Amino acid sequence: MGGRRVLTVLAPAKINLFLWVTGFDAGCARHRLVSLLCWIPWYDAVEVELSDRWSCVFLGPERSGIVVEESTCMRVVEWFRSRVEGVGSGGAICVRVWKGIPHGTGLGGASSDGAALVRVLVDGLSWRLSEGEVQEVLKRVGSDSVFFWKGYSVAVVGGVGTEVEPVEGFRLPSDTHVVLLVPDVRFRTAEMYGLLRARGCYEALPMSVGDLVRLSWEEWRKVWRNTFWDIAVERLPVLEKWRAILYELGAWYVNLTGSGSVLFGLFRGRAPLVEIQRKTGLSWRQIRQFRLRV
Repeated sequence: MGGRRVLTVLAPAKINLFLWVTGFDAGCARHRLVSLLCWIPWYDAVEVELSDRWSCVFLGPERSGIVVEESTCMRVVEWFRSRVEGVGSGGAICVRVWKGIPHGTGLGGASSDGAALVRVLVDGLSWRLSEGEVQEVLKRVGSDSVFFWKGYSVAVVGGVGTEVEPVEGFRLPSDTHVVLLVPDVRFRTAEMYGLLRARGCYEALPMSVGDLVRLSWEEWRKVWRNTFWDIAVERLPVLEKWRAILYELGAWYVNLTGSGSVLFGLFRGRAPLVEIQRKTGLSWRQIRQFRLRV
């Protein structure tokens, strides 16, 4: 590396096993929600190098469409830039984000990237922050950033996305695989929440969070849901068809993740990907499968 100090950290994706958006908090202009988040092994890579100027660039197969100035990583860079001076041999950083997680899909890539960047700066470069300052910068990143910062594999997220609690004893069936269907259509988070607020489509939980989490796997399909489902189907009607196909081919639970356009299905053992590809008509680049070890 020619003496350069370069630090790299992986930023994983997530799925929302369930998501209820319960209202809007006018005080902080953010939505209240309750969600069960689960880490999945699909990654971006965030690379940081000490430099003489502040910069951020996106690379990789999923970089298309990202506006650098509006990105979570640039928010972090700007926050640190306003507070940090004269660190190391250079007074600034160059950030490179290698995108593997598609944006606008509800997989949390942007929040994960931002949280990973904060982690590199705090742990890797020893830029000292108080707990209050960490929470302040994470709020700039996004509602899922605290989940990624904490490093939980499964957690309940509440409030405006900043209240995160691990779920003790939560287990998926052995050999659970998740299949993700990734359409070319992408949903912008702000736009989806704006539609939800304009229509007042908020939902109350059908039971306590504890009771929701304790439901048996067989009951998830009947009770768990995603508040964005109806709006998502309105914008992308084929989601209904894909959900039916995944259930037909053996998935025991199917849902939308976050406010994005990706549909996921949980299978015992490996899913029949050839049949899924044939029946959905998606290309192979739009179908992913991972084993979940939760």
